[in-house]
Amino acid sequence: MIKSMKKKWVAALRSGKFKQTTGVLCQVDNRGRAKGHCCLGVLCQVAKTEGFKIKIERDKFSDVRNYSYDGEVSQSELPAELARELKLRPASLKKLMTMNDNDGKDFNQIADHIEKKL
Repeated sequence: MIKSMKKKWVAALRSGKFKQTTGVLCQVDNRGRAKGHCCLGVLCQVAKTEGFKIKIERDKFSDVRNYSYDGEVSQSELPAELARELKLRPASLKKLMTMNDNDGKDFNQIADHIEKKL
């Protein structure tokens, strides 16, 4: 993974700015404001802030945000091209999704894993 992005992602996960959710990159309220992000949704937000050309918009038919990058739209997984640009392997993404969605790990525990393993 790109070291500068890793550092910013870990900082964002530990910042307390993001509430954690599961199953989607970002869940929103009826006004379109974020109610929660998964760890990969936080990465999408960081990537956008850092100038990656990621587009973020509310899905018209659900309570989630769509994240699009290089033409690929996703609600639940990091767009594959963004993962390639960030130099994140599919096995790493799967592990992070499992930690967030199935294992009940909080953002601090996930940030520890990112620091040690990516």
